[in-house]
Amino acid sequence: MKILFASSEVFPFSKTGGLADMASFLPKSLSSLGHEVRVITPYYQSIKENLERIGTSRIRFGGIETIVHFHRLVKNGITYVFVQNMHYFERDMLYGYNDDAERFSCFAYAILEYLDVASFPADILHLNDWQTGMVPFLLDAHYRHKGDPYRFLPTVLTIHNLEYQGSFETYVSRFFNTDFDHTYVHFGRVNFLKAGIERATRINTVSPSYRSEVLGHEYGFSLDGALKKRETDFYGILNGIDHAVFDPKTDSLIERNYGIKDVHSGKRINKTKLLQDIRLDVDPDVPLIAYIGRLAAQKGVNLMTRTLEDVIVHSKARFMLMGSGNDSYQKIFRYLTNTYPNKVANYIRIQ
Repeated sequence: MKILFASSEVFPFSKTGGLADMASFLPKSLSSLGHEVRVITPYYQSIKENLERIGTSRIRFGGIETIVHFHRLVKNGITYVFVQNMHYFERDMLYGYNDDAERFSCFAYAILEYLDVASFPADILHLNDWQTGMVPFLLDAHYRHKGDPYRFLPTVLTIHNLEYQGSFETYVSRFFNTDFDHTYVHFGRVNFLKAGIERATRINTVSPSYRSEVLGHEYGFSLDGALKKRETDFYGILNGIDHAVFDPKTDSLIERNYGIKDVHSGKRINKTKLLQDIRLDVDPDVPLIAYIGRLAAQKGVNLMTRTLEDVIVHSKARFMLMGSGNDSYQKIFRYLTNTYPNKVANYIRIQ
């Protein structure tokens, strides 16, 4: 099977969260099963690899005309395709700009244009999160009639975090080069993820339990109704890890490699080194509690912040945070780090 895998971030080239990891690990796993996988992603400012230019496309949307260049890199048996447009993608951050709707509309068109530029007869187009959510709509509106490889191309949309939907003012609809369509309208706004839910051939998410959660009102973030409409086409598939990367016997990023026979001494050495690196009081015999993830209520951070300071005060444990997200949560963790500098550390990176 030939698979075009589209993601707005891919480790090790770009990353703000777990999407980048999955966009790295899953294509490698699919490739090991004998499928031909190509991964397409924006060419960000942070990307430093030497790339081969393979084509160019002129994109017209919403009265805008822009040129994108496609570059290729083959690494570990996977072909990575980078969409270059200096204006839209070569910036300091991946997301968070006033023109994100325009930027990722351009990326959506580029994904579809690549199939023609590269003459890649994909059997399936795998999309991820809101940044690629408009692709099924644009495919139906502008590309199906062109014949192969578009006419019967199925799409699958993976939802990694339903809270982030790509919701914008209605003027954004001009980027789609069609009459106004309720496919992408949600509570009076243009919603990229809702469009993907409406139009993708199949939808999945990161686990069976998360699928159940987002079909309910509390964690559906107002899209539970749209998901219930597609419930028979909506699957929960548990994410896994890359055993080649996360193997303590070979991992080059840890201080001491270890296996089952020396697991305790190996972990102790690595824990000591980590405490030194994050400048906390070193005592390998006390617990080190870490949170690595997005700072969002959906992740349960609000529950953690209610009790965390009491635990810090009344225990010997050390604490560390690595992540970013809701500004109020970031302020809480910065406060805890400043107040208890020997027991709490954080690495908050704004993206």
